[in-house]
Formats: sequence, structure tokens, C-alpha cells
Amino acid sequence: MSAQRPAAGDPRPPSPALPLDGLRVLTFEAFGAGPFGSMYLADLGAEVIKIENRAQGGDATRGMGPFFLGEHDSHFFQTFNLNKRSVCLDLKQPAGREALHVTGEPGSPPSRMGLSIIDYMTGITTALALVSALLGVARGGSGRDIDVSLFDVALHQLSYPGTWYLNDQLVTGRAPRSAHPTATPVQLFKTADGWIFVMCMTEKFWQELLRVIDAPAVAADPRFSDMAARREHRDALTAALDGVFETDTTAHWLEKLQGVLPAAPVYDLAQALDNPFPIANGMIRTTPHPLRADFRSFANPIKLDGKRLPAASGPALGADTEAVLGDLGYTAEELAALRASGIT
Repeated sequence: MSAQRPAAGDPRPPSPALPLDGLRVLTFEAFGAGPFGSMYLADLGAEVIKIENRAQGGDATRGMGPFFLGEHDSHFFQTFNLNKRSVCLDLKQPAGREALHVTGEPGSPPSRMGLSIIDYMTGITTALALVSALLGVARGGSGRDIDVSLFDVALHQLSYPGTWYLNDQLVTGRAPRSAHPTATPVQLFKTADGWIFVMCMTEKFWQELLRVIDAPAVAADPRFSDMAARREHRDALTAALDGVFETDTTAHWLEKLQGVLPAAPVYDLAQALDNPFPIANGMIRTTPHPLRADFRSFANPIKLDGKRLPAASGPALGADTEAVLGDLGYTAEELAALRASGIT
């Protein structure tokens, strides 16, 4: 892959060409779903330009605490807006709308100029839909209107419990220990120094667990003889396995279960993020901010050719207004007039 420089004013450093290099995306977004989804596009090489209203302070998350990075910037904003650009336009004024719309001629080819989980899932779903639509255009199709709503995504995430109810009116209720609704034991268990999550989704995994924990009484108990029986006597099984797991540490059990069946430690925020592993594998990295050189953020989970995607801090409010409008042909005098009238 050949090296390619980003567009003038683009915050990202030169890097090997990314899949969406050359794509310009204009966004009108705030809070979670839109910014989260468009950050995936930016991480994958698209030039994502946030259209913001300076008089309103831009994206509302710029003013959301408790931690701030000067005026109109915050940790919250940086979480969702890495690798983007910011242009301030007042779209209520004709000159602002005109600036938004000088990006090509109708009918002509496109031209290039230079925590709510449902929010996140909607953002990712929208990003997938957008990339799929672009692929369709590249294959000779036409542009499409993409419509993704929070409600639709949330409903879709009900997955098989929703299917169970639609067809057999089974209501999946809450289960203790973050347990799976039917497979047992798939849940949290106490250890001598914390918690461990164990997944025995199949009879094979159950037999492997019995071999590892070496608990003859549990193995011989008829209440735990098969999946249906274990589900019926879940509370008794939980108590029995707690008694076994509490005899040693989480680390001990993880070592014994490694490569045998799915199991994972349960960490609090400090244990998870002060852990050397996510730093060593590049998931936690430094994205220097003008007001904080050591600002850290999460990397995009997607790797290309085994490498993490490049990242730069989110833009200051309106930081790219003059550069982007200059690319569109606005002169210094015209830009000054727009600023004086409060449009940018």
C-alpha cells in the first residue's frame, strides 16, 4: 500500500492508504449515535467534517463534564470525535446554507475538495449501512437514503429472547449473577479474591469443568445431570460451584481453565485500564491534545493488516472552517465577512 498524505488541514498524520481515503462525510450530529458511528468512518480514512453552530457551542458534548479541556472541549467530546474536522456554519442564514451546498453540481459525479449501548450500536449500524451504500454506488448503482433509528436497533438487539417471545410467548426475565437465560452454568461465580465468569454452553464444556474443578459431589448430584436439570436447579448449582471456586483465587482458576472452556476475570475500571495488556496491544494509546499532551484514548478495535488505525484528537470548535471553505473557493475577504456576520 502506498503512503498517502491527508487533505490540507486534516488532523491525521501521513499513513498508508486507508479503505475510506478520498471519501468526504458531512455530519450534523451530537451526543452518541451519530458521532460514534462517524468516528468509525474517520478512523478508516474518511474525511469527516462536523458542521457545528458556534453560537450554540457546537456539539453539546463539548460542554459536558465533569472533565474539560479548555473552552468548548471535554473528555466526553474527545471520546466520540477523534480524527474529525470541525466547520462552524449558521444554517439558519442563507450564506451559511450556500456554503454548505457548493460541493458539486446536481447530476454530476461527486467531487472531492482536497454511551448508551444502543447509541453505539446505532452508530455502528449506520456506518455499516453507509459503507454498504457506497459499495453499491461503486458497483454501478445509485445513491440511497439510509434510515437507521435507535428504536429499530434496540428492538433488533433483543435477538433470540425476542424470537422466543414472538413465537412461544416465553418471557425472559432477569437472572442472578448476569446469567444466561437458559444455558447453565453461564454466569459469575465467587472466588477467594474476586469473581470469575464461566461459560458452559454445551454438555462438553460442563464435563470439562467437572474435570478441572475435581468436585465429585457436584458431578454425582442428579440435580445437575443434564442441561435441563441444571437450569431447573440453578440456585443450588450456583451455591455448589461457589463453594468450589471460593477455595482459590481468580488467577488460579483462570490458569486451570485456560484452553479448556470460555472463562474470564471480572475487573473493575481500575483493574481493566491500569492493566498492562491493553496498553501493550495498542488498545489504549496517547492522542495528544493541545491542552494536554498526555491525553489518552481507546483505539478503534478494527485492525488493518495487523496494525491499529491512526488517530488524532478531536477538533476544536470551528478549527477547520477557514481551511474547508477556502478549499471551496472562498477568499480571505469572504471568510472575514462570514465571520463578522456570525455565520461561521
